[in-house]
Amino acid sequence: MGRFNCYRFLCLSLGTINAQTKVLACSYKHPGAREAGYQPEYIPLEGCSHVIFKEFRFPKVVGRQMKFHDDDKLAFSGLVSSLRNRSSEVFVVASIRGNQKDFSVISGISARRRAFVQLIGTLLLELDADGVEINWITPETTDRSLMVTLLQDLRQMVTSVSRSTKSRARELWFQVWNHFSPISSAYNVPEVCELADRIMLNAKEYHMGFSHAPIHTKPIDLPAGVNIPNLDNYRHDITDSVQQWIGEGCPPKKLSLSIALYGVQKQYQHVFSFEVPSGFDLNTKYIPYSELCLSYLTEQWTFNWDSYGLMPYATRELGKALFDRVSYDNIDSLRYKMDLVQEKRLGGIHLDFVHYDDIYGKCGQPYPLTSYLANRLRTIPSDIGFAIEWILIRLSTVKHRKCAAIGGGWSEMKILGILLCAVLLPCVVKAQNKKFACSYEYPGAPEAGYPPDNIPLEVCTHVIFKGFKFPKIVGRQMLFHDDDKLMFSSLVSSIRKRSSTAVIVASIRGSQNDYSTMAAISQLRKAFVQLVGTLLLQLDADSVEINWNTPGGTKEYGGSDFDRISMVNLLQDLRQIVTSVKRQSAIREREIWFRGSIHPNTITSSYNVPEVCELADFVTLDAKDVLVGDSHAPMHTKPIALPFGLTLPGNLQFTYDLTDSTQRWIRAGCAPKKMILAIALYGYRKEYDDGSNVFFANFFRGWNDDYQKRVPYSDLCQWFRQYSWTLGWDPYGLMPYAVRSLGNGQEQRISYDDTTSLRYKMDLVQEQRLGGIYLDYIHNDDINGRCGQSYPLTSYLSSRLRAIPSDIGFAIEWS
Repeated sequence: MGRFNCYRFLCLSLGTINAQTKVLACSYKHPGAREAGYQPEYIPLEGCSHVIFKEFRFPKVVGRQMKFHDDDKLAFSGLVSSLRNRSSEVFVVASIRGNQKDFSVISGISARRRAFVQLIGTLLLELDADGVEINWITPETTDRSLMVTLLQDLRQMVTSVSRSTKSRARELWFQVWNHFSPISSAYNVPEVCELADRIMLNAKEYHMGFSHAPIHTKPIDLPAGVNIPNLDNYRHDITDSVQQWIGEGCPPKKLSLSIALYGVQKQYQHVFSFEVPSGFDLNTKYIPYSELCLSYLTEQWTFNWDSYGLMPYATRELGKALFDRVSYDNIDSLRYKMDLVQEKRLGGIHLDFVHYDDIYGKCGQPYPLTSYLANRLRTIPSDIGFAIEWILIRLSTVKHRKCAAIGGGWSEMKILGILLCAVLLPCVVKAQNKKFACSYEYPGAPEAGYPPDNIPLEVCTHVIFKGFKFPKIVGRQMLFHDDDKLMFSSLVSSIRKRSSTAVIVASIRGSQNDYSTMAAISQLRKAFVQLVGTLLLQLDADSVEINWNTPGGTKEYGGSDFDRISMVNLLQDLRQIVTSVKRQSAIREREIWFRGSIHPNTITSSYNVPEVCELADFVTLDAKDVLVGDSHAPMHTKPIALPFGLTLPGNLQFTYDLTDSTQRWIRAGCAPKKMILAIALYGYRKEYDDGSNVFFANFFRGWNDDYQKRVPYSDLCQWFRQYSWTLGWDPYGLMPYAVRSLGNGQEQRISYDDTTSLRYKMDLVQEQRLGGIYLDYIHNDDINGRCGQSYPLTSYLSSRLRAIPSDIGFAIEWS
């Protein structure tokens, strides 16, 4: 062959595409499951990637050997046989439970340790276990070195078995108990995590506080003059324990979080503090979720929410100064635990016990908790690695200066083999960016001393100017008010100097009558559309938002039934002008934004949803002014309790909340990626009489304009520190609130959002795949950090939005 010429190609080597699969391990309890009539055949293998047999009792010593109990072996063999018949992929783990003394003794005596390790080999080879879990209950500080010695011997055995049976990998799992503080006092964390394949975090048996598996610890209120040197030792919660394991050097991908499908019921006396329950060993019971959900429907329980542990609980009076209290998990609290799994990038979860779920669907769908956890785990994005290599290919003769024209003795297959790497290039890698729009209120922001220069453009991808008053009619024209134009020009100038990418949206607010009249009269509509063209071309707006406040066609808002038709006519004309402007200035995107209501009776009656969502680039859902209920932006509607014998017409709509209304827009034909969810950075203050609580509970208490007022979050966080407020949680709206007495039978109530409630709203954005969020109003956040960090809510929302995985498309071409 002749001398080769030189060409460079980029090769995308797909040799390293490693998707980290999260583990969902379902525990099968022996003998409890069979006693409850739950057979191994019932385990939902479509959700459970691993099944843990719980459990082998600690083996007995027979001479120089150690042996399992016969009934344990028999039950395990039956489980394995059932699972192997149904799936060739399920991973079966045998858990061995022992107390501190059991494991300490066998680890400290070499002959016993050797016998135990040999028994593990038998478990893997003869009883056909894929993995073994060592459940060393509550080790002591003196066990740290003995534990490592045992794990070293077990590691050798498991590795040896894996080599002898190459068809399946064998693993060593180790269950740890998280109530130690610090964790390192009981575990040599680096060694334990190095030797074990998976660390099963027993994060469901915390014995302090309201909840048995709390996300956070309730702060300790110390009497005056009392000082505890290190309060960290009193932090018993999942978040702190997980962080300790990671901080001590354990890879997060090896950690698996335990989740209990049962509640912990305890009995208390009223002489104990209701805020910090005492006597937790008094009649403690473990109640399966399947029984809990039924008993709540049939017995007198009072429901509540632990705002620190982020878990629900229920109480009931027993008489004689006694009461029951049960702490449990539901889908709302499991969101927080799965957030932790995702944020810390843990390796998965394990459930105790799968048959404790509502397996028959007596309270709704079958396996509600297991199904939710499996779905949530599947949505967590995997870490995928790509290896990119540069290949230097020397070619001898290239007539057309293309790789495909390789001649001289090279066969087509050889040429194809060389070029396969170069031609498999992704030519389209497109990530759908979520919108993070920050509203700038005029004149509120300037009056509060917040100039446009303070808007944090490092997080705000879009800035909405709120806003232009509805334009006035001057002859045959429509004109904006001079002060609005002047302020908007100042905003544009400030943002353009600081960013070349920030998108500026001009919002035009009008009443139902303003827009209804303009849209219905062709001459006025034409004048309005021309004015929007001026706004885009001369005032340099990137986009315009039509804030048609309360469109007509319903008894809620009144107005014209023709609004539904004239709205589409207006949007069609606006679509034409925006498209025309976009052609004239192709360097920037120009868009139509449209404000939509979430009132259930207006979504389909006031809006032609398919047309509106087709013509508008984005629909901004005004989901922060729900004027009924305990919360002003509720995730769910509070059920209405009617007096005995009273019925309401079946066509009445009482599902007025973010979850239902968002789904109504989607079901009516609006693309989720076009929908932007509103989030208020202010609270609603209401004042009402104590006696105004009627049979509708708290539904209609003082919500009219005379008794309500918006209060910025920056003011709220200071108020709660300075005044006598009682803080509470709306378990239906999933929002916090605060109440205080004003005297003379008057009370004041504030509904607001914090980072806890915002988790639910961001879950909705992620689960429904919405296009983003917008904040009303950016200056209402704690911008100066008077209660902690600056912009706490904005920062949380921004980080959460960035963490939502984008839909990425690849196009592969053959050259």
